[in-house]
Amino acid sequence: MEAKKKLNMHDQNLYTEKLAPIQTKVLAAKSKTERQLVEWEKEFTTKDNFTAPSYREIKNNLTAAALYKTIKFAKALLNEWKINV
Repeated sequence: MEAKKKLNMHDQNLYTEKLAPIQTKVLAAKSKTERQLVEWEKEFTTKDNFTAPSYREIKNNLTAAALYKTIKFAKALLNEWKINV
């Protein structure tokens, strides 16, 4: 029983050790993507007589839609890991 507890603790530490760099990368990618989306929104706003893009316009634009999807996915992962930012 004692050896099983140690093995489980070792596996848990290994899991945490391997997961931490991935969590860092996901958080960094989310931040970068959010900045890119803000830049896209600024460009859109200046080109479209200073009106903010609607959800439909974001969805129909391939670049904005990909950025939005990446942010949504990153948020879901961070939420699953209980990392609130």
